[in-house]
Amino acid sequence: MKTIKLLLLLALFILIGFFVGKDIMNHKGMMGDGSVRYAVITFDDLPVVFPTTLDSAAAITNKLLAVLEKYEVPAVGFVNQGKVDQMDDPKGYADLLKRWVEKGCELGNHTYSHCHMDRVSLDSLKTEVIMGERLIKNIMQQKGRPLRYFRHPYLQTGADSVKKAGFEKFLEERGYLPAPVTAGYFDWLFNAAYRNAGTDSLLKQQVADSYLQYMEKDMAYNEEFSKEVLGYEVKQILMFHVNRLNADHLEEVLIQMQKRGYQFISLEEAMTDEAYERGNPYVGDMSVAWLQRWALADSIPLKPVPKVDPFIEELSGIKVNSRELVQ
Repeated sequence: MKTIKLLLLLALFILIGFFVGKDIMNHKGMMGDGSVRYAVITFDDLPVVFPTTLDSAAAITNKLLAVLEKYEVPAVGFVNQGKVDQMDDPKGYADLLKRWVEKGCELGNHTYSHCHMDRVSLDSLKTEVIMGERLIKNIMQQKGRPLRYFRHPYLQTGADSVKKAGFEKFLEERGYLPAPVTAGYFDWLFNAAYRNAGTDSLLKQQVADSYLQYMEKDMAYNEEFSKEVLGYEVKQILMFHVNRLNADHLEEVLIQMQKRGYQFISLEEAMTDEAYERGNPYVGDMSVAWLQRWALADSIPLKPVPKVDPFIEELSGIKVNSRELVQ
């Protein structure tokens, strides 16, 4: 009888271990059916979105980097060097950028001043890129790594085909790969609401909850739209911003994604997906993501992304243009 009890107890431990292990695997980025999704995490507007104190910027940076390190996320941060130059302590903000590389992330060029491509000349654009790479190129080289990625501000890649082609040629000559975006997008809107909530902790939590719900819907949307456009789920490239909202709640976003079966990969690995060989065929003035660009090229109808909760728009003080809702 004692032997039977020991065997039953052993079987119970094995069963518990199986389900706990399965749950851990799911949270590491595997769906119940054993399949895996892949995603890249990128950030725009480094060193920080809004002008703030160096201490506040450092706190935001450190929280984000701690989460990225915890979940082993090889992120890329796109820098506007003009922000560094305009701060009271440029060296302090430059040191924040160095921390990204020290923590295993990569820096990319986001132009010097976050200029709007369709509002400046091609020569001015080239100057923006050259001025925007001075600091970060040196930071990357000190770690023995090349500066290789560029992200268009506002995702504006050109409404004029000649100017667009000229700028693409210039980027290629300087060794840059344009970094696409397929998911994420409205965190800046939620962050504006989060900031306006001030010290009201209950209201801030409501904003955060709405943000997490939106990100869940946005990922589901892009997974399905990818299958409509490409026939499979592309390796997703998400765009976030370096702001207080993400510093406080990025970890929850990553956990949600892991539960959806995502593993986090580098931008370099994602770009091996054959979909990105299609490049950027879109010529126009909408800030659309790459799935939408490919859909337009293939005459596939666009559909609106999930709607932002009206109270977020109201609290943020920003009215989202209906054109933006095609992402």
